[in-house]
Amino acid sequence: MNIASLDWRRAWAYLAQEPTGIRPAEFRFYGEDGFFPEIHLCGKRLVFADHVLQRFSSRTQRNVGEDLSNFLLTFYGAFSLAMPVGPGRAFVSPYFDTILAFPHTETETEFFVTTCLTINEINSMEREVPPQASNLHYGPAFITPRIRRIRNWVPARCMFNFYKCWERKIALPPPQLSLPKTKWHCFANLVKDFLIEEGHGPGSSMRFVDGIPGPCSLDLFPGKSETRHNELEFYKQAIRDSVLRR
Repeated sequence: MNIASLDWRRAWAYLAQEPTGIRPAEFRFYGEDGFFPEIHLCGKRLVFADHVLQRFSSRTQRNVGEDLSNFLLTFYGAFSLAMPVGPGRAFVSPYFDTILAFPHTETETEFFVTTCLTINEINSMEREVPPQASNLHYGPAFITPRIRRIRNWVPARCMFNFYKCWERKIALPPPQLSLPKTKWHCFANLVKDFLIEEGHGPGSSMRFVDGIPGPCSLDLFPGKSETRHNELEFYKQAIRDSVLRR
């Protein structure tokens, strides 16, 4: 077993590996009060082949020592969709100005993620209506959000953006220069200054994505309220716009 530190929200990642040829890995996170409940995806366990971490490290070309934290932030910290990619399905996530795809297999109890693909390795991608949103959540209990007036984001909009990114073949960014060594209290001040510059301050708040407790959240600026999107109306409008453009 390996314990890997994660420099984000004072969390740590617990990586348990089995001595098999595939070396599947599972992640658990903990803070000051101990382990969080295990993070599931749409009611199922998440298991990663060691190949996923190897390909993410070699294909994203980040600075030495940042691989694991960048991987965890990418997979667990952003909206993602399960889309038809190549001969199967993959979880597609934003990565800077481009996307990454994580092909997987699915059983009744778990998703097994097999590798990591960049734009260069994604040979085909298809759109679906409605798109299959991927909800990360704490613990195994999960109720699928209804398609009407429930979501606080629009999966279809993400799907169109991901597909457009793939069509345009938007490349990965070059490796960033390593930041100078900074003490934690100095780094915390930088984060605070950045958020203030964006417009956050007294009255800012956070909401879980779709109201489901998990690692993904939405930031609300002071005075702003949480919006609720009617997916059906979004699809109807998209169809009307498509007909008008013909």
